Amino acid sequence: MRNEILQKYQLIIRNSHEIIIFFDKEGYIIDMNTEACNQLGYQESFKNISITSILKKEIYKDGDQLVIDEKYRNGTKEAIIYRKNQTCFSVNLRIGILEDDNQYLGI
Repeated sequence: MRNEILQKYQLIIRNSHEIIIFFDKEGYIIDMNTEACNQLGYQESFKNISITSILKKEIYKDGDQLVIDEKYRNGTKEAIIYRKNQTCFSVNLRIGILEDDNQYLGI
């Protein structure tokens, strides 16, 4: 039953028209859905990319610590997102935390 539910969630995320990006506590992208790959120009080559290169003003590093602007945890706010070719566009951003996995989710 758990595997079936997981497969359904994966199908929804992969086929969503929203940009969905998962990244770890160090800021490295773990996964992104098809829409994110297409919109940001990464296709499947997003491994070892830092979220700080995509959300430059909203997330940054202070030494080894990843710093996320609190306003994106408490609601959806407008932000600027950068493509692989460094052009940018505006998005409505919300960042959630998956406590069990120590991962972040940016939508």
